[in-house]
Amino acid sequence: MVLRALRVVVGVLLGVSGALMYAASAQRWGGACPWVGGVDGTLCALRQDHLYDFLPPSLPWEPVGTAAQLAGWSLLVLAVASVPLPWALLGRRPGIASAVALLCAVLATGAVGIAIVRSGLTGSVVEPVGADVTLFVWALVPPVLLVRFAVASRGWPLGAAVTLILATPLVASFSYAIGPFDAQPWWEAVSGLLTATAVAGTALGGLVGVLSALALGRFGGLGPRASTLAVTAIGFAALYVVPFVAYPPNPPAVGRAETIGLRTGLYFIAVAISVIAAAVAVLVGRRLAQRWSGWHSALAAGAGYLVVVGVAMALLPSYNEVPSTFPATLLYEFRAASLVSSLALWTVLGIVLAELVGRLTESPAAEPSVLAGARR
Repeated sequence: MVLRALRVVVGVLLGVSGALMYAASAQRWGGACPWVGGVDGTLCALRQDHLYDFLPPSLPWEPVGTAAQLAGWSLLVLAVASVPLPWALLGRRPGIASAVALLCAVLATGAVGIAIVRSGLTGSVVEPVGADVTLFVWALVPPVLLVRFAVASRGWPLGAAVTLILATPLVASFSYAIGPFDAQPWWEAVSGLLTATAVAGTALGGLVGVLSALALGRFGGLGPRASTLAVTAIGFAALYVVPFVAYPPNPPAVGRAETIGLRTGLYFIAVAISVIAAAVAVLVGRRLAQRWSGWHSALAAGAGYLVVVGVAMALLPSYNEVPSTFPATLLYEFRAASLVSSLALWTVLGIVLAELVGRLTESPAAEPSVLAGARR
């Protein structure tokens, strides 16, 4: 239970780090370069110059908006997330050598993050403490350490470690950060998306695992596998489907860069309302089940949830920053792909966890006290 909760925390932190890096990239490339194609435009070609690099900035340097501040905060959040990362990926504390390397990586990432934030605030390049040595450790140690974790990991943690390796600046500098002129447009956003995606499965797995353990014996006559699938379905609806309907995702570079903070805040408000309403609906449904049948209590709780989120979404501010000239087919395909990919993730997550929970509860080695407590 503690390990699953830790993975959720690490996943949230890495998600925040990735989102901040994506926002930083949007400050540089938004309005100048499309996500796909069109990199030969005058403004886009100009922004590809290393003069506008912020990860990290180097002389000569020209800041763009708040890109440096956002990128610096992204690295600071990443440094915090890296501290419990070995426990989240390996399920145990690291060895002495790995612990020393982890400490160096955390300190270097934090130092570089602080320097980038200060550079953005002052408008001039600020060297990190330790200068070139710190930059060398920041660039080299994390990917080597993550390779070590990947070798020792299995399942979701292995996928998370591999994706985090791909998100590191060292790997990016030899692959997707190389552009037709200097820097590849939106490469920092790709790194941020990899960071956020890396532990999406692990964090969601930990969250659903914790909720599934709490739900055992509390969904009427549903068995362990069915309870886990029910928790997964509720989580998918509350965490993704309802916010998706309220604020559908747009392709990168669509929308104004100055409203990214507002749009992100509104989306997370929608998520919070949906999750709270779902939790209340489950509690109300359990109370109603004492008077009505399980089917009718579930219908009543579900209807109440839909009414609450419907009213809330109607009251929340709306926005539409998709240009009228943007191809409707491309917008539809992007949103459909987003929905299908999330559905696939949640489906696999639910099936795998349902089977694992089922085997655990059926195992003779399962602790009777734990199972008895779960059924209360």
